[in-house]
Amino acid sequence: MAIDKWCGKAYKQGDPPVVPDGMISPPTISPVLLIDVAVRPRMNLYLDGESEASFIVDTTASYIHGQPYNNPNSASSDHTELRARSNLTVNSGADDRLNVRILHTDTGRAIIPQAGIAFNTTSRDYSITLASFKPRQAPWPITLELTKKDGTKFTATTELRYLPNPQAPQSITRIDSLTGGLQVRSNGPSWEPFFPYSFYLGGPWLEEDRGNLKKFKDLGYNVLHIVPGGEGIGYDLRQLDAWFDEAQQLGLWIMFDMRWTYQNTEYVRTQVDRYKKRKNMLLWYTADEPDGHEDPPSAPSKSYNFIKQLDPYHPISLCLNCQNYYFQEYSSGADIIMADTYPIGTNTEYSTKYHTPCNTTYGDCGCDNCHTSPISPPLSNIPSRLTLWNQFQTQLGLPRKPLWSVPQAFTAQDFWTRTPTIREVIAMTMLSVNHGATGIVMWVFPTAEELIFITSQFSKWMTSPQVIKFLLEVQWQKVGVTIDGGGQGEQTVDASMWRRYGQCLVSVVNMGEEATRGDVRLELPGDVKVKGEGTVFWSGGGWKVEGEKTLIEMSHPIPPPPILAPSRSTTAPTSQQPQPQHHHHIHRPHRSHHHHHHHHRDKSVPQSAILPTTSNPFKDNSFGDLLSPIAKVGSRLDYYGRHEREKEDVERKVAEDEETVRRRENAREEKERHTWREVEKRKRARVEGEKDLNKKLTTLSTLSTATTRRLDYTHYSLLSHLSSLVSTLSALSSLSSSTSSHLESFENSINECTRSTQGQIKQITTQKFAGQNDRAEALKARVKGVRDRVEMLEGRLNGVREKIEREERGEREKGRRRDWRWKCTAGFLMGLLGVLALGAMLRSGAREGQGVRIKIIGETTIGGYSEYGLQEIGNGTTTAPTSEGLKRENYKAPTTRTPRIHDVDGWEPRLRMLDEL
Repeated sequence: MAIDKWCGKAYKQGDPPVVPDGMISPPTISPVLLIDVAVRPRMNLYLDGESEASFIVDTTASYIHGQPYNNPNSASSDHTELRARSNLTVNSGADDRLNVRILHTDTGRAIIPQAGIAFNTTSRDYSITLASFKPRQAPWPITLELTKKDGTKFTATTELRYLPNPQAPQSITRIDSLTGGLQVRSNGPSWEPFFPYSFYLGGPWLEEDRGNLKKFKDLGYNVLHIVPGGEGIGYDLRQLDAWFDEAQQLGLWIMFDMRWTYQNTEYVRTQVDRYKKRKNMLLWYTADEPDGHEDPPSAPSKSYNFIKQLDPYHPISLCLNCQNYYFQEYSSGADIIMADTYPIGTNTEYSTKYHTPCNTTYGDCGCDNCHTSPISPPLSNIPSRLTLWNQFQTQLGLPRKPLWSVPQAFTAQDFWTRTPTIREVIAMTMLSVNHGATGIVMWVFPTAEELIFITSQFSKWMTSPQVIKFLLEVQWQKVGVTIDGGGQGEQTVDASMWRRYGQCLVSVVNMGEEATRGDVRLELPGDVKVKGEGTVFWSGGGWKVEGEKTLIEMSHPIPPPPILAPSRSTTAPTSQQPQPQHHHHIHRPHRSHHHHHHHHRDKSVPQSAILPTTSNPFKDNSFGDLLSPIAKVGSRLDYYGRHEREKEDVERKVAEDEETVRRRENAREEKERHTWREVEKRKRARVEGEKDLNKKLTTLSTLSTATTRRLDYTHYSLLSHLSSLVSTLSALSSLSSSTSSHLESFENSINECTRSTQGQIKQITTQKFAGQNDRAEALKARVKGVRDRVEMLEGRLNGVREKIEREERGEREKGRRRDWRWKCTAGFLMGLLGVLALGAMLRSGAREGQGVRIKIIGETTIGGYSEYGLQEIGNGTTTAPTSEGLKRENYKAPTTRTPRIHDVDGWEPRLRMLDEL
């Protein structure tokens, strides 16, 4: 029996656990230090007319992947931490320098004849000229050669795509392999950095109002990703052309979704050839959660290779849902890997939908292998997923591909019992960016009004040029976080930094469920020296500089993303309004599939066009302190104001401490007035009360759990009965319609039959059978004529029969007479021949005086009569004919009849008597 699975795991009650295959196991740690050599072009493609390119070279120290380095300086060091985490910095000395050569693989000609690089260097950029390359569709193979002073060589290979310009004007998109960012070119020769920030968009919402696409653009989103329906290609191509034309006018870039058809080459060819030459085409989107739906692992890579043959000028993306299920196979089918991790409002240990546990081998809770704990809050699953996938690429020795994130921005449904708050949506976005995500496409629009408002406001900062130049032109770095006094929240505060031309952009996010306690300190890495405070682009609060490497949060603790009930309005979607169903799998809203992840709501309910009000419903800045990106330009006026406020806070705190001391002294004196027995009695009473309270709480918890389950069962039972009732009503409606149709047809037939019968009766009544009588008389006359002709033909037939009989009798008589004449003739001839033969023998015997012995040698037929050939037997001559003589006398050869030899010696007895005479 087939088992329904998601991410390779069974999830329904009664199904046995299945250990998912295709998992990447923890790496084997090498006993010796390795050098992981890698080379790649800075851009995934260059165009004819560009004169320069560059290569990125890595010489990473590793204990996981690479070639043995055999460095005596490094071997003598203690690299325990490096063994555990693989890619950490080790000390390199003078002997750790390597000579660099980059070559044409086919010809061996050096592109970079000689350069130097240190061991354990990452992302070293080497510029080259493209004069020695010719533009072509096929990539140029490249070889990197590193040489140590002792002659040891290390090699790595890559490919350089140097393409001719497209024949027709169109957009071109390329990827910066150093930062993972996109660059686009459409109306000119210059490349522009581009950070996607948008939603997956439901087509039905666009159909509701011709102005909805412009409203979508006005909200600040810059990518149009329309989710296709579930039949055929999934689009009305004429309507799609109109939307794309309008999107081009509005400045929206197209992310074209082929989730239903990416495995069908004919459909793919049709769509790619139709849209690849548009001036606002950004990239292709093929597989949507193929790991969850268990598409063939090779399917995305086959589609990838086919699309690249049709269109090498745009990258290809896909979205994965599972934490660790055929990651290498599925990710090989894309240039960009997207992660949809949805941790908000779901129980990660027990499936409330299927009532089964969730772990690494069983169950589906809406967030694959996600974990929740005090030090690992739900939001921590966002960065951990991206970090794990980057580690997979390093462990497998794969080129580092860009990662995008799909934050959870849909309303409550299925596994998810609530809608994310505005702080949680922004936190999920920035946690993704903090860990290298270079694109954000949220699921799904339209959504709750407050989420539309906050993402619209955030888009203005996220896509601003001053932020994009940091996120897409330089690499991100992690920033160390400490809280004074080991305060609460140190493990849940996440910070990253982007350094560019003497400035730093810093992002700080509290992903915990409680506010931090104590001053938050950021220890900037490397040789960064802070010279001034920064301007806060998003959120409130301020920071001060301590020394040259530390930023301290000054105004108030960083709050967590709060769990707030989403605001409701007449335009906000409620739980009854339809939403495109993506729940971890909700990127497939309309597809008919055997998996459990595709439940459809009533399509007859219209989807509201959700737009923010003109007034700010969050003017109290309740989301203000979620994150604090920092630049290096700022004002010190606010700092001195905060200093005065801090002084007042200290004086107030001293007074509060004195009051606390007085209360404690009073409590101690009161306690001393009681005897030890009373104290022990109170202790026992308190212990008993605590036990009783714990017991009641346990009972209440059990009752609550049981009640919740019963309510769940009742809820699903009601849904099941409601579904059955709807089906019954639909069947009754169909039956009523069919009955009405049959009744109408029956009435029409009855009316037609009535009219025909009445017409015939009227005709009979009017003519009184006159016509029928005339036809009967005519029929009688015809029958009589036929009878006369039959009698005439019968007489003629009898005459012919008699004539034939007379001729037959005459022929028989002639035959008898002819036979008699032949018999007479034959008898006469036989007698004559016999007499002649007898006479001839008698004369011959008398003349020679010797006896003649005659032997029958055969029987022949002459003229239809039998004759016997005679052969001389004896020692004399005879005049009797011999066999040769008979042949000369036209004697016919004997037939196959058996010779008539009757005695033992073969002599005829009658002839023996003649011999004796």
